[in-house]
Amino acid sequence: MLDDYSKERSTNRRVSSLEAAGVKATPSPTVRKKAPVLPSPISTARTGRSQTSSVKTPNSATSPAITSRLAKTPPLKSRLTPSNSKDTKASRKVYNSTVTGRSNSRLSNYSSTSSIRLTPTTSKSSHQSGTTGTASTKQSLIVDELKVKYQEAQATILTKDDLLKQRETDLKDLRTKLEHVQCQLERQILANQSRAEEQVLVEQLKEQLFNLKQSHENEKSDILLHHEEAERKNRQNFESLRQKLEIEKKALCDTMAEKNRMIDKLNHELDEMRDNIQEMHQAHQSRLTVMSNQLEARYEQRIHSLLEQIKATEPQKQKLTEDAKESQRAWEFESEKQIKQLTEMHKAEIRDIKSELHAKDQALLQRNIDIKVLQDHQITVETALETEKLEYRNLATSYDELAKKKEHEYSDLQHEMSELLLKNSELRKKVLEYESTEESYLREIKRLGVINSTNTSELRSIMKYQQLQEEQIQKEIDIAKHDLDEEFKQQLSLQKATYIKETSQFQHRIDKLQFELNVCNDKLNQSKENQNKKSIICKRLVHQHQKELNVLQEQFQSILQAKDDQINDLVYRVKKGSQHHSEQQETSNAGADDMNNEVQSFIYLNYTM
Repeated sequence: MLDDYSKERSTNRRVSSLEAAGVKATPSPTVRKKAPVLPSPISTARTGRSQTSSVKTPNSATSPAITSRLAKTPPLKSRLTPSNSKDTKASRKVYNSTVTGRSNSRLSNYSSTSSIRLTPTTSKSSHQSGTTGTASTKQSLIVDELKVKYQEAQATILTKDDLLKQRETDLKDLRTKLEHVQCQLERQILANQSRAEEQVLVEQLKEQLFNLKQSHENEKSDILLHHEEAERKNRQNFESLRQKLEIEKKALCDTMAEKNRMIDKLNHELDEMRDNIQEMHQAHQSRLTVMSNQLEARYEQRIHSLLEQIKATEPQKQKLTEDAKESQRAWEFESEKQIKQLTEMHKAEIRDIKSELHAKDQALLQRNIDIKVLQDHQITVETALETEKLEYRNLATSYDELAKKKEHEYSDLQHEMSELLLKNSELRKKVLEYESTEESYLREIKRLGVINSTNTSELRSIMKYQQLQEEQIQKEIDIAKHDLDEEFKQQLSLQKATYIKETSQFQHRIDKLQFELNVCNDKLNQSKENQNKKSIICKRLVHQHQKELNVLQEQFQSILQAKDDQINDLVYRVKKGSQHHSEQQETSNAGADDMNNEVQSFIYLNYTM
């Protein structure tokens, strides 16, 4: 009421001063303009104090409260209140309707004062623009507006009815203020309740964080125990594999030593067989040379004896020539037949002997080839043993490399565990930072609650924003925890799979090498059996060759004896013919000479053959 009274006195003074100056107030109710609607506190909070000072009406009773409220709103409200704007829409609509009605009446009554007060702000804005042309045009427009507003102010000052309306509106404003204060009290009560609920939620969140930490630590301990068990199993498996490999290595060394002994024994037997075959061949050659020398000596002796006998019977030949001429034709025919038969028989026998000798040479060559094959097989067996030794060495080196690889993987896994521990410590640090930020937020909320209890919407928005941040941080923590757990489980599964795969590959290689070793042993046994069979066959061949040599020797002796018998028969026949034709010596001298020549040619032929 005091404010209204002071405003009325100021308006009366202004009217009296205008009348003293000679200016008459002409009422112009048609030119009245609608006052601009005051913006809401949210919109005015974004613009600043410069705009609120240019819009406020100093003569209204509620303007100081509005400006003070607008000045008190912090800049955070523009960022945080959008989420809480729905809660205060109804109250703002009521407040805006009352304020707009009040501002329309007051601006119409006291537009002169507001226009007078607007001039310095416009002049300041014109000076701030820095352009002279625009400033002059703006000043002319402002002067025109001021004149119009001055006329309107005179018209409104003369109307006393507006004062009554203004008082009624003031009463309405007071009622709205009371309602607004009651709404604020209710909001404050709700805010206090929401704070208590938020504190309860914060405590629940802390408990959940503590439970999550405990569960994470328990899971971590379980994972570490599982990892230790897996490492222990891996060590046991490695030790068992190492023992198996050592046993197999000893067995391979023993089998290789036995195979080397067998190979040495076979080499010794082969050398003995080679020496025996060479000795047999030399003995056979020596026997053949002795037999050929004996035959040559016998032939020479017989030929010399025959020549001596022929020389001794030369005088008788002259006698027999006459007798031989008569029987020459028949005897020549018979002798030719006998000579042909003998030559054919000798040729056939010589061919048989040559074929037999060729067969024996072929058998000896085949035996030499078999010996070479055995030597080659022995070389292949030695190379196979050397390859087995190399494979065993490669297996040992691969086993050492696998052990080193497993140790390296174990060190890598320990390194990964240390990295996971570091990540866990970083997460703990983040949780501590989050708790510290939460405490700082709580302190700030308390401080804001102590400083400004009316800004419940801001506090609510801040709490909601904080809750969103907490939820986001909790989600990030859960996501990070889940990712770490998944990564650790995946790494463990991958390592298990690789370990199982490598062990299976290693076992497969061991089985393969064992199979190859068994195959080599079978080959060695088979080669040994084949060698024994070949040695038996060689012995049989040697025995058979000896038998054949004896048979050939007997046949040769029989042939020599038959030849001797034929020669003796021929000599006997010659003697008989010489005795029978002793009387016909003169006629048979020429026949005897021919016969002598034939006998000599026959002897020469036999000798050459």
